[in-house]
Amino acid sequence: MANIRIDCTADDYSGNWIEYRSAWTRGDTKRLDAATSEEDILDLIAGKVAKCNVTTAEGNVITSPDGLTVDAINELDEVVAQWVVASVYQFIAAKRRLGNLSASVSSSTNGKVTIPTPIQTTTSGAA
Repeated sequence: MANIRIDCTADDYSGNWIEYRSAWTRGDTKRLDAATSEEDILDLIAGKVAKCNVTTAEGNVITSPDGLTVDAINELDEVVAQWVVASVYQFIAAKRRLGNLSASVSSSTNGKVTIPTPIQTTTSGAA
């Protein structure tokens, strides 16, 4: 499966992007949810990044996942720093959409969240 690229869509920051490797497990999501520090989150993100283009406030460009450290994040504009963390959640959402699209085309629930509909039964009295 191809990598998934997440672009920063904030005004004036459109040149920033992160390309994630397609492999992401439920265990990865649980580790992300359990992360208690910015460093833990960035370590998990960096481990899943194939390549990136993230510009610091000074104009330096981070092109390697190894460059996504707490110190480097501290040198980003606040908008970009928040986007870096948000990008992993956008990536997870994109993965989930892909999984939904891979469901059987003939499935009546493909692309939908379904809520069970109560079935009303009637009895006819036969005398």
